[in-house]
Amino acid sequence: MKGSRNKIFPLRLLWYANFGLFLSTLLHIHHFAFDDELDFANVKIGTYVLVEYSGKKTKSYYVGKVVSAQDNGYEIDFFRKCPKGNKFVKPNAEDVATVDKDQVKAVMPKPLDVGTTRRTKDSLVFNVGFEGLNIR
Repeated sequence: MKGSRNKIFPLRLLWYANFGLFLSTLLHIHHFAFDDELDFANVKIGTYVLVEYSGKKTKSYYVGKVVSAQDNGYEIDFFRKCPKGNKFVKPNAEDVATVDKDQVKAVMPKPLDVGTTRRTKDSLVFNVGFEGLNIR
């Protein structure tokens, strides 16, 4: 019994070291500060953006991927935010909409590669803090 514990212990340390690296990556979160003037040259097909929808009383923000660019806006494929963390998943029904350029508030950084299974690889995790924003 003692011999088996000694064989497993180094693997456990390796797992803790990798998990610590993963956590340290997530803890270096960048907080959003909207620019008054977004450089639309950075908004290209395939980039992830933060889109604002204004209601009567509140503003809601959605994360999406630019599918195509038009003269006055973009066609965006939207994701849904999971209840915990900064993880986003594709909805069951495709959610593609055309938005005006003034609705695009920020270009998102590249998502982190944190998935190891097919289910977790299908989700997006951004190294961004969304405090104070109504993210949907």
